[in-house]
Amino acid sequence: MSFLHNHSCECVKSELDLFALPSTQTSIENGLWIHYKPISSLGDDGPIEFQVPGTGDDYIDLSHTLLHIKAKVLNQDSTNLVSTTIVAPVNNWLHSLFSQLDVYLNQKLLSPPNNTYAYRAYMETLLNYAPAAKQSHLTCSLWYEDTAGKMDSTDGKNIGFVKRQELISESKEIEMIGKIYLG
Repeated sequence: MSFLHNHSCECVKSELDLFALPSTQTSIENGLWIHYKPISSLGDDGPIEFQVPGTGDDYIDLSHTLLHIKAKVLNQDSTNLVSTTIVAPVNNWLHSLFSQLDVYLNQKLLSPPNNTYAYRAYMETLLNYAPAAKQSHLTCSLWYEDTAGKMDSTDGKNIGFVKRQELISESKEIEMIGKIYLG
């Protein structure tokens, strides 16, 4: 058997060691949430950039990093939608707003450099979460699944479309929040 390192020891996967006393985590003493706003002005096609300065004493848990967006759907002429307008955002709208997400730490790129962020977020959500999660906290990112075989239907047969349409009708402002998907 080959080892990762010459001085590494053999072990049992923790998932299989059912009768072992679990370890006590002592490295994290407390936690806090810090809100950061974009450092650049927002435009139609421009990037949204955040700068999170490190202090050296604090640990940034990227797995608990959230993105919060307030959005409003308007007509092309910037007027509000009327109640009879049949329009709705796509499923998982929070993540579908972005084609690419780049995360740098100390000027080193951590995320894969491609334009498939929306697809990756959709597939990870679809495959990695149970129905209970999709019907509760994932609705905060506008996850409302389309009815199978009715994805292009706007006549009320697609339940996900109808729900998303209700949330943005008459140009209501909507808030979305969700974790970011990193490579």
